[in-house]
Amino acid sequence: MTVDPLALPVGEWLLGVVVSRREVVRRAAVRPPETSAAQPLVKELGHGWRGTLDFRDGRASVTVRQCAARVDAHRLDGDRVELTGELFGGVRPTTLSVQHPDGSREFMYHVDGSGEGFTVRLPLADLTDKPVDEPRLPKEVEPPGSVRWRVRLVLADGTELPVAARLGLAPGRYGEVCVTADAAGQLRVELTRQAIADVLRWEHGALRLSGTHGGDARGELELRAEEEGRTVRADVVRDKGRFTASVPAPAGAGRWHAYLDGMPVRVLTPVGATLPAELAAGAWQFRADRRDGDRLVIDVTRTTGGADADTPMEVRVPQVGRQPAAPDV
Repeated sequence: MTVDPLALPVGEWLLGVVVSRREVVRRAAVRPPETSAAQPLVKELGHGWRGTLDFRDGRASVTVRQCAARVDAHRLDGDRVELTGELFGGVRPTTLSVQHPDGSREFMYHVDGSGEGFTVRLPLADLTDKPVDEPRLPKEVEPPGSVRWRVRLVLADGTELPVAARLGLAPGRYGEVCVTADAAGQLRVELTRQAIADVLRWEHGALRLSGTHGGDARGELELRAEEEGRTVRADVVRDKGRFTASVPAPAGAGRWHAYLDGMPVRVLTPVGATLPAELAAGAWQFRADRRDGDRLVIDVTRTTGGADADTPMEVRVPQVGRQPAAPDV
Protein backbone atom coordinates (compact mmCIF):
# COMPACT_ATOMS: atom_id res chain seq x y z
CA MET A 1 0.00 0.00 0.00
CA THR A 2 1.34 3.43 -0.97
CA VAL A 3 0.08 6.72 0.46
CA ASP A 4 1.20 10.04 -1.06
CA PRO A 5 1.00 12.76 1.64
CA LEU A 6 1.13 15.44 -1.07
CA ALA A 7 -2.27 14.22 -2.28
CA LEU A 8 -3.86 14.69 1.16
CA PRO A 9 -5.37 17.92 2.54
CA VAL A 10 -3.92 19.39 5.74
CA GLY A 11 -4.82 17.43 8.86
CA GLU A 12 -4.72 13.92 10.29
CA TRP A 13 -5.98 10.96 8.26
CA LEU A 14 -6.62 7.49 9.67
CA LEU A 15 -5.54 4.62 7.42
CA GLY A 16 -7.74 1.64 6.72
CA VAL A 17 -8.40 -0.99 4.10
CA VAL A 18 -11.60 -2.22 2.50
CA VAL A 19 -11.88 -5.98 2.05
CA SER A 20 -14.63 -7.43 -0.11
CA ARG A 21 -15.53 -11.05 -0.55
CA ARG A 22 -18.56 -12.02 -2.56
CA GLU A 23 -21.31 -9.73 -1.26
CA VAL A 24 -19.62 -8.88 2.05
CA VAL A 25 -17.63 -5.64 2.40
CA ARG A 26 -15.55 -5.03 5.51
CA ARG A 27 -13.38 -2.16 6.70
CA ALA A 28 -10.27 -2.77 8.78
CA ALA A 29 -7.78 -0.47 10.45
CA VAL A 30 -4.07 -0.59 9.61
CA ARG A 31 -2.17 -1.50 12.77
CA PRO A 32 1.49 -2.13 13.66
CA PRO A 33 2.73 -5.73 13.86
CA GLU A 34 3.58 -5.16 17.55
CA THR A 35 3.30 -2.39 20.13
CA SER A 36 6.99 -1.44 20.02
CA ALA A 37 6.74 -1.01 16.22
CA ALA A 38 4.21 1.83 16.62
CA GLN A 39 6.75 4.54 15.84
CA PRO A 40 6.68 7.57 13.55
CA LEU A 41 8.09 7.91 10.05
CA VAL A 42 8.55 11.49 8.78
CA LYS A 43 8.89 12.79 5.21
CA GLU A 44 9.84 16.37 4.28
CA LEU A 45 7.44 17.88 1.72
CA GLY A 46 9.15 21.26 1.29
CA HIS A 47 8.70 24.76 2.76
CA GLY A 48 8.30 23.38 6.27
CA TRP A 49 5.53 20.95 5.35
CA ARG A 50 5.79 17.37 6.57
CA GLY A 51 3.95 14.12 6.17
CA THR A 52 4.13 11.92 9.28
CA LEU A 53 3.07 8.30 9.51
CA ASP A 54 2.30 7.52 13.14
CA PHE A 55 -0.06 5.48 15.29
CA ARG A 56 -2.90 6.73 17.48
CA ASP A 57 -4.53 4.23 19.83
CA GLY A 58 -2.78 1.49 17.87
CA ARG A 59 -4.13 2.65 14.50
CA ALA A 60 -2.01 4.05 11.65
CA SER A 61 -2.53 7.65 10.63
CA VAL A 62 -0.90 10.15 8.27
CA THR A 63 -0.66 13.79 9.34
CA VAL A 64 0.09 16.61 6.91
CA ARG A 65 1.16 19.76 8.72
CA GLN A 66 3.53 22.72 8.42
CA CYS A 67 6.18 23.23 11.10
CA ALA A 68 6.18 26.54 12.96
CA ALA A 69 9.98 26.45 13.17
CA ARG A 70 12.76 24.05 12.20
CA VAL A 71 16.31 23.94 13.55
CA ASP A 72 18.71 23.32 10.67
CA ALA A 73 22.11 23.66 12.36
CA HIS A 74 23.88 23.97 15.69
CA ARG A 75 27.37 24.94 16.81
CA LEU A 76 29.35 25.86 19.90
CA ASP A 77 29.63 29.62 20.47
CA GLY A 78 31.87 30.11 23.49
CA ASP A 79 30.01 28.65 26.45
CA ARG A 80 26.69 28.47 24.58
CA VAL A 81 25.08 26.23 21.99
CA GLU A 82 23.82 28.28 19.05
CA LEU A 83 20.77 26.98 17.20
CA THR A 84 19.85 28.39 13.79
CA GLY A 85 16.87 27.59 11.64
CA GLU A 86 13.88 28.73 9.65
CA LEU A 87 10.41 30.03 10.55
CA PHE A 88 7.26 29.16 8.60
CA GLY A 89 3.70 30.40 8.26
CA GLY A 90 4.45 33.93 9.42
CA VAL A 91 5.37 32.81 12.95
CA ARG A 92 7.37 35.42 14.90
CA PRO A 93 8.47 34.04 18.30
CA THR A 94 9.96 36.21 21.02
CA THR A 95 11.55 33.59 23.30
CA LEU A 96 12.48 29.92 23.50
CA SER A 97 11.33 28.02 26.58
CA VAL A 98 13.55 25.17 27.80
CA GLN A 99 11.95 23.32 30.71
CA HIS A 100 13.16 20.41 32.84
CA PRO A 101 10.88 17.35 32.40
CA ASP A 102 9.80 17.42 36.05
CA GLY A 103 8.89 21.12 35.79
CA SER A 104 11.37 22.15 38.48
CA ARG A 105 13.28 24.55 36.22
CA GLU A 106 12.51 26.63 33.16
CA PHE A 107 14.80 28.94 31.20
CA MET A 108 13.66 31.58 28.70
CA TYR A 109 16.05 32.64 25.93
CA HIS A 110 15.66 35.52 23.50
CA VAL A 111 15.07 34.57 19.86
CA ASP A 112 16.84 36.70 17.24
CA GLY A 113 14.82 36.79 14.04
CA SER A 114 15.91 37.97 10.60
CA GLY A 115 13.30 37.55 7.89
CA GLU A 116 12.39 33.86 7.85
CA GLY A 117 15.47 32.82 9.83
CA PHE A 118 16.09 32.71 13.57
CA THR A 119 18.94 32.21 16.03
CA VAL A 120 18.88 31.33 19.72
CA ARG A 121 21.73 30.59 22.13
CA LEU A 122 21.49 28.16 25.05
CA PRO A 123 24.01 28.53 27.92
CA LEU A 124 25.51 25.13 28.65
CA ALA A 125 25.73 25.98 32.35
CA ASP A 126 21.92 26.19 32.57
CA LEU A 127 21.39 22.79 30.98
CA THR A 128 24.06 20.94 32.96
CA ASP A 129 23.59 22.56 36.38
CA LYS A 130 21.86 20.29 38.89
CA PRO A 131 19.49 21.70 41.52
CA VAL A 132 20.74 21.83 45.10
CA ASP A 133 17.79 19.80 46.36
CA GLU A 134 18.18 17.04 43.76
CA PRO A 135 17.94 13.68 45.57
CA ARG A 136 21.22 11.79 45.76
CA LEU A 137 21.15 8.22 44.55
CA PRO A 138 23.09 5.47 46.34
CA LYS A 139 26.35 4.64 44.59
CA GLU A 140 24.93 1.22 43.71
CA VAL A 141 22.08 2.81 41.69
CA GLU A 142 22.81 3.70 38.06
CA PRO A 143 21.75 7.30 37.25
CA PRO A 144 19.17 7.83 34.48
CA GLY A 145 20.56 7.43 30.96
CA SER A 146 19.21 10.78 29.83
CA VAL A 147 17.20 13.84 30.83
CA ARG A 148 15.26 15.37 27.96
CA TRP A 149 14.41 19.06 28.18
CA ARG A 150 11.02 20.28 26.92
CA VAL A 151 11.63 22.87 24.17
CA ARG A 152 8.93 25.30 22.94
CA LEU A 153 8.82 28.57 21.01
CA VAL A 154 6.82 31.28 22.76
CA LEU A 155 4.90 33.94 20.82
CA ALA A 156 4.13 37.46 22.05
CA ASP A 157 0.65 36.38 23.25
CA GLY A 158 2.10 33.47 25.27
CA THR A 159 1.21 30.75 22.77
CA GLU A 160 3.71 27.87 22.82
CA LEU A 161 4.69 25.98 19.66
CA PRO A 162 6.82 22.84 19.21
CA VAL A 163 10.19 23.10 17.47
CA ALA A 164 11.07 20.70 14.66
CA ALA A 165 14.57 19.69 13.60
CA ARG A 166 15.98 18.88 10.18
CA LEU A 167 15.69 15.12 9.78
CA GLY A 168 19.35 14.77 8.82
CA LEU A 169 20.55 16.97 11.69
CA ALA A 170 23.73 15.34 12.98
CA PRO A 171 23.89 14.92 16.76
CA GLY A 172 25.77 17.74 18.44
CA ARG A 173 27.71 16.65 21.53
CA TYR A 174 28.58 19.57 23.79
CA GLY A 175 29.90 17.95 26.93
CA GLU A 176 26.90 16.23 28.49
CA VAL A 177 24.43 18.09 26.27
CA CYS A 178 23.22 16.46 23.04
CA VAL A 179 21.22 18.28 20.34
CA THR A 180 19.56 16.24 17.58
CA ALA A 181 16.24 15.26 15.97
CA ASP A 182 14.07 12.62 17.63
CA ALA A 183 12.20 9.82 15.86
CA ALA A 184 9.27 12.17 15.14
CA GLY A 185 11.52 14.87 13.67
CA GLN A 186 11.23 17.19 16.68
CA LEU A 187 14.15 19.04 18.28
CA ARG A 188 15.69 17.01 21.08
CA VAL A 189 17.86 18.73 23.71
CA GLU A 190 19.00 16.42 26.47
CA LEU A 191 21.63 15.45 28.96
CA THR A 192 22.67 12.00 27.85
CA ARG A 193 25.54 9.56 27.50
CA GLN A 194 23.58 7.32 25.12
CA ALA A 195 25.20 6.47 21.79
CA ILE A 196 23.48 7.48 18.54
CA ALA A 197 24.35 5.44 15.44
CA ASP A 198 24.46 7.40 12.17
CA VAL A 199 25.99 4.59 10.05
CA LEU A 200 24.61 1.04 10.11
CA ARG A 201 25.11 -1.80 7.62
CA TRP A 202 25.80 -5.53 7.37
CA GLU A 203 29.32 -6.48 6.25
CA HIS A 204 30.66 -10.04 5.97
CA GLY A 205 28.18 -11.46 8.46
CA ALA A 206 28.63 -8.68 11.01
CA LEU A 207 26.69 -5.52 11.83
CA ARG A 208 29.01 -2.55 11.44
CA LEU A 209 27.87 0.65 13.09
CA SER A 210 29.35 3.97 14.03
CA GLY A 211 28.10 7.19 15.53
CA THR A 212 28.51 9.59 18.43
CA HIS A 213 28.61 8.93 22.16
CA GLY A 214 28.83 10.96 25.34
CA GLY A 215 30.84 10.57 28.51
CA ASP A 216 34.26 9.07 29.14
CA ALA A 217 33.26 5.42 29.52
CA ARG A 218 35.27 2.76 27.72
CA GLY A 219 32.87 -0.17 27.78
CA GLU A 220 32.12 -2.68 25.05
CA LEU A 221 29.23 -2.76 22.65
CA GLU A 222 26.81 -5.54 23.55
CA LEU A 223 23.85 -7.29 22.01
CA ARG A 224 21.64 -8.60 24.81
CA ALA A 225 18.95 -11.16 24.15
CA GLU A 226 15.57 -10.60 25.74
CA GLU A 227 16.05 -14.06 27.21
CA GLU A 228 18.48 -13.76 30.10
CA GLY A 229 21.94 -15.26 29.73
CA ARG A 230 22.79 -14.63 26.07
CA THR A 231 25.22 -11.87 25.11
CA VAL A 232 27.26 -10.92 22.04
CA ARG A 233 30.11 -8.48 22.66
CA ALA A 234 32.50 -6.49 20.50
CA ASP A 235 35.34 -4.07 21.18
CA VAL A 236 34.79 -0.43 20.28
CA VAL A 237 37.14 2.05 18.62
CA ARG A 238 36.60 5.62 19.89
CA ASP A 239 37.97 8.84 18.50
CA LYS A 240 36.95 12.40 19.41
CA GLY A 241 33.44 11.57 20.53
CA ARG A 242 32.75 8.98 17.83
CA PHE A 243 32.63 5.21 18.09
CA THR A 244 32.90 2.35 15.59
CA ALA A 245 32.18 -1.33 16.20
CA SER A 246 31.66 -4.50 14.20
CA VAL A 247 29.33 -6.90 15.99
CA PRO A 248 28.97 -10.53 14.87
CA ALA A 249 25.49 -11.65 13.93
CA PRO A 250 24.05 -13.26 17.09
CA ALA A 251 23.51 -17.02 17.06
CA GLY A 252 20.15 -17.91 18.52
CA ALA A 253 16.60 -16.93 17.67
CA GLY A 254 14.95 -14.01 19.40
CA ARG A 255 15.25 -10.26 19.80
CA TRP A 256 18.59 -8.70 20.69
CA HIS A 257 19.00 -5.15 22.03
CA ALA A 258 22.13 -3.06 21.39
CA TYR A 259 23.92 -1.38 24.33
CA LEU A 260 27.04 0.76 24.58
CA ASP A 261 28.50 1.61 27.98
CA GLY A 262 25.50 -0.11 29.54
CA MET A 263 22.90 2.12 27.82
CA PRO A 264 20.68 1.49 24.78
CA VAL A 265 22.05 2.48 21.36
CA ARG A 266 19.75 4.80 19.42
CA VAL A 267 19.66 5.34 15.66
CA LEU A 268 19.68 8.73 13.94
CA THR A 269 16.30 9.66 12.42
CA PRO A 270 17.30 9.34 8.71
CA VAL A 271 19.03 6.03 9.44
CA GLY A 272 15.89 4.74 11.14
CA ALA A 273 13.90 5.60 8.02
CA THR A 274 16.07 3.19 5.97
CA LEU A 275 15.50 0.23 8.30
CA PRO A 276 15.00 -2.68 8.44
CA ALA A 277 18.39 -3.88 7.17
CA GLU A 278 18.39 -7.63 6.58
CA LEU A 279 21.02 -10.35 6.28
CA ALA A 280 20.47 -13.98 5.27
CA ALA A 281 23.10 -16.49 6.40
CA GLY A 282 22.28 -20.12 5.77
CA ALA A 283 19.25 -21.08 7.84
CA TRP A 284 19.29 -17.78 9.76
CA GLN A 285 17.63 -14.46 8.97
CA PHE A 286 18.92 -11.30 10.70
CA ARG A 287 16.91 -8.09 10.73
CA ALA A 288 18.32 -4.85 12.18
CA ASP A 289 15.50 -2.44 13.00
CA ARG A 290 14.40 0.23 15.45
CA ARG A 291 11.83 -0.20 18.18
CA ASP A 292 10.31 2.01 20.89
CA GLY A 293 11.03 5.09 18.79
CA ASP A 294 14.72 4.94 17.95
CA ARG A 295 16.33 2.04 19.84
CA LEU A 296 18.41 -0.42 17.83
CA VAL A 297 17.34 -4.08 17.92
CA ILE A 298 18.19 -7.20 15.90
CA ASP A 299 15.56 -9.88 15.32
CA VAL A 300 16.92 -13.35 14.55
CA THR A 301 14.77 -16.12 13.08
CA ARG A 302 15.50 -19.58 11.74
CA THR A 303 14.19 -20.03 8.21
CA THR A 304 14.49 -23.84 7.96
CA GLY A 305 13.83 -26.78 10.22
CA GLY A 306 15.95 -27.61 13.22
CA ALA A 307 16.05 -26.66 16.85
CA ASP A 308 17.15 -23.16 17.78
CA ALA A 309 20.14 -22.75 20.01
CA ASP A 310 18.80 -21.58 23.35
CA THR A 311 21.73 -22.15 25.66
CA PRO A 312 23.62 -19.21 27.17
CA MET A 313 26.40 -18.04 24.87
CA GLU A 314 28.98 -15.31 24.52
CA VAL A 315 30.89 -14.30 21.39
CA ARG A 316 33.79 -11.84 21.37
CA VAL A 317 35.45 -9.94 18.54
CA PRO A 318 39.05 -8.95 19.41
CA GLN A 319 39.12 -5.82 17.23
CA VAL A 320 36.92 -3.79 14.92
CA GLY A 321 39.08 -4.46 11.88
CA ARG A 322 38.36 -8.18 12.02
CA GLN A 323 35.34 -9.38 10.03
CA PRO A 324 33.65 -12.25 11.91
CA ALA A 325 31.99 -15.04 10.01
CA ALA A 326 28.27 -15.77 10.11
CA PRO A 327 27.17 -18.28 12.77
CA ASP A 328 27.41 -21.96 11.96
CA VAL A 329 24.25 -23.34 10.48
